[in-house]
Amino acid sequence: MLALVAVFVVSAASATVALAQEGPQWKVNGKQLTSRNETRALKDKNQTGTVAKLSSKIGGAAVVIVCKTVASSGIIIGGNPGLNREEIKFTECEVEGQPKCVVEEPIIVKAKSILAHVVGSSKMLVEFSPETGSTFTTIKITGTGCLAKVTANVTLATGASFGVACEVVKEEEEVEVGELHCPTTAITEDEQEGVRRTGGLLLGSEAATFSAQIDVELMPKEKFGIFQT
Repeated sequence: MLALVAVFVVSAASATVALAQEGPQWKVNGKQLTSRNETRALKDKNQTGTVAKLSSKIGGAAVVIVCKTVASSGIIIGGNPGLNREEIKFTECEVEGQPKCVVEEPIIVKAKSILAHVVGSSKMLVEFSPETGSTFTTIKITGTGCLAKVTANVTLATGASFGVACEVVKEEEEVEVGELHCPTTAITEDEQEGVRRTGGLLLGSEAATFSAQIDVELMPKEKFGIFQT
């Protein structure tokens, strides 16, 4: 009897580990994209009436860079977990409360992402990292009388596996327009295939956070979603 109990416990533990290692996957028109060879084109934009914000410090003073328009194009990639690649363009940008400052545009970010989970939860996330290396983009602020002049890279924080994690608003559901919520309070830890990963963002040497509300569509338009396998 004890041997049977031991076998049951070990089997249950192994099943739990295997389950924890399963990552979220993309589904399109009812079909799970299980192969890295399965891709679909996508486009993103900020939700109507919302802005994207990068918050940090310059010269010891708090600064918020606000961009009214966010637009991107790229692909989703099948497999476990699901991936994507995209180029994101930020325009109509300004430094909040500092009208004398000019933000050089467009701000271009080439990013890759992995589907992941909130730590200890089935809640799904999309975590973003630079496409290559550790630098997302370079921010340049100029202007006569501007108090936030700077040329600085936006990079992964030291030791971070990702820079930004955004919540999947409509999960386990196929829709024509998906939603991502990148919260003001940064998500600095997640789970990807059962492994905890840390995240963080820097503007120059200062900690930074990114917030936005994003609509995501496939091109041509199809129903899609993020599902736990």
